[in-house]
Amino acid sequence: MKAKWLKKQIAIFCVAFIVRLIYLTVIVGLNKAPIHDGPEYDLIALNLLKHHQFAIYAGCPTSFRPPLYPVFLSTVYFLFGHSYVTVRVIQAVL
Repeated sequence: MKAKWLKKQIAIFCVAFIVRLIYLTVIVGLNKAPIHDGPEYDLIALNLLKHHQFAIYAGCPTSFRPPLYPVFLSTVYFLFGHSYVTVRVIQAVL
C-alpha cells in the first residue's frame, strides 16, 4: 500500500517538475537575466558573497528586501557559481 502511494507521489513530482522546466525553457528562458525585483535580489546576494553585506550597492546596506531569498541565492552562488540556470532548476525542484 505504501509503495503504491510513494510511486504516485513520485509520478506527481516528476510531472510537476517537467511542467516547470518546460515553462522555464519556453516562456521565461533558463539563462535570461532576472527582471522586476530580481536584479536587486541578485545584487544583494552577490554583495553577501563578496563583501559580507546585505546591500544592493557595496557599502550601502538596505533593509528594503526580506533576507531569506538573497541568502538562498548567495548559498547557491557559493556552491555552484553565479548561474541563473542553476537557481531556476533548484527553485523548480523546491
